[in-house]
Amino acid sequence: MKKELLFYLVTLIATITHLSAQTNYNLSNLSFSDGEPYIAVNPANQNNIIAGWMRLRIDGKIWIATKASFDKGETWSAISFMPHDTLLNNSADVSIAFHNSGIAYLSYVDYRISPDSAGGVFLSKSIDGGLIWSTPNKVFDKNDSPDIPLDRPWIAVDNSGGINDGTVFITSMSAYFYEGQHHIYLRTSADGGDTWSNIKQVDDSLFSVGPMKVSYATISVGGDGKAYIAYMSYVSLFIKKFYIATTMNTGNTFQRYDLGNVFPAFLKLPAYTISADPVNNGYVFLSWCDTRYGDLDVLLSKSTDGGQTWSTPIRINDDAVNNGIVQDQVWSNFSPSGKLAIAWRDRRLNSIGSNVPFDIYLAVSTDAGNTFFPNYRVSTVSSPYFAVSCCNSFIGVAITDNIIVTDWGDYRNSNWDIYFNKTDLTTLTSVNELAQSAQSIQLFPNPANNSIQIRFSLPSANSGSEIIIFNSLGKVVKTIPLSKSQSQMYVEQIDISCFTDGVYFLFLKTGNSFFKNKMFIKCGK
Repeated sequence: MKKELLFYLVTLIATITHLSAQTNYNLSNLSFSDGEPYIAVNPANQNNIIAGWMRLRIDGKIWIATKASFDKGETWSAISFMPHDTLLNNSADVSIAFHNSGIAYLSYVDYRISPDSAGGVFLSKSIDGGLIWSTPNKVFDKNDSPDIPLDRPWIAVDNSGGINDGTVFITSMSAYFYEGQHHIYLRTSADGGDTWSNIKQVDDSLFSVGPMKVSYATISVGGDGKAYIAYMSYVSLFIKKFYIATTMNTGNTFQRYDLGNVFPAFLKLPAYTISADPVNNGYVFLSWCDTRYGDLDVLLSKSTDGGQTWSTPIRINDDAVNNGIVQDQVWSNFSPSGKLAIAWRDRRLNSIGSNVPFDIYLAVSTDAGNTFFPNYRVSTVSSPYFAVSCCNSFIGVAITDNIIVTDWGDYRNSNWDIYFNKTDLTTLTSVNELAQSAQSIQLFPNPANNSIQIRFSLPSANSGSEIIIFNSLGKVVKTIPLSKSQSQMYVEQIDISCFTDGVYFLFLKTGNSFFKNKMFIKCGK
């Protein structure tokens, strides 16, 4: 039994060592600042990835930068830059979407405030996987409405194969600095972005954003061609509400639904995204960051009737509840075959609060959101905390049948860079299998410093049952015998004050069975 346990431990450590060695690639790798990336995978060629982000160049202007890969992120093209409408403008807020034919569409804001105000939301497209982009075409102009409807646009493409297949959807909101009533807007194009519909207001008096000044409109199109638009509305200082607007006719008419109250962080940009299942018609998922369980968590709600009713939110981050750890900047996406990936910033390996180093984590569901694999750390190094006034509010995630790709802003080299990671779905399957027995052993808190509580439930503890703790090198650092009479719920407080910082593996051996879990020690030693 001891040999079997040691063999299993070696296998476990080797697997986790391999997982933690996943490469993070610096996409930008230049001086000055890069932020707010987006990423998309070509459904016609899943080796083809396009990443885009905001880049502060030596001329003092912010540009939209892009790179393309044709080997699943192993190598990347040189950086391309979207042109400014005039040399006085700055760019922001990139998003990217593919049509099933392989055409890529990219939207962004190009605008100036002085010496006068001018600009709009622009769209460019690429037919070669992101190497060459067309001359940008203006979608929204700042004069389309008095509230300047050109802030934080999002893009989606109809891939349904139905009557509106190929339609490009772009949402926008009132400029954040506009003092009057804010609104949500939509424009669509049926000819690949050459011409655009009239501007359409998505919200109305009954489903208004209220006095909110930053309520962006994330959008997704389902496999039946129904478009879903999610935006936030003001209820009170600490409470907001989600409204979902749907349309089957490219915005000529809308049906609007109330998801209910939510509790985003006070004075923090709300993070939320809507993702329609391309396989199960009427299935749509909203993810956001919410404080209802005591600190900022990633929550998910699901509708199976086209947005009319929504499930009770579930918590996606699997660290301990109400432990003070902050999760933020959530984003989600579906693969063409219906796999769902959710990514976010997470501080569980560091400390409580927002002003501490962060990592990127993700969770994946392959069964329409019914279950999720254990959370998986994407970043190989925690990014130090460094305050920035703008341009670092979003991350990107995309998923195919075989891989998940993420990009994010990271300060690990004392410069805001855009990092990329590719994770194989087979890797997450292995993590899931290794984690199954972790459900039998509960550890709190985890990470821990001076002591940790272990809880588990077994029918009985046989003679010779014991808890064994190994370090990451496979050395036994602590053994705790269990009483033969112990049964039902077992609770043990273990002193770990003599442990150095690192990852440890806890095994419960009872009879011919053993159970395992992983714990993190962080006490400054």
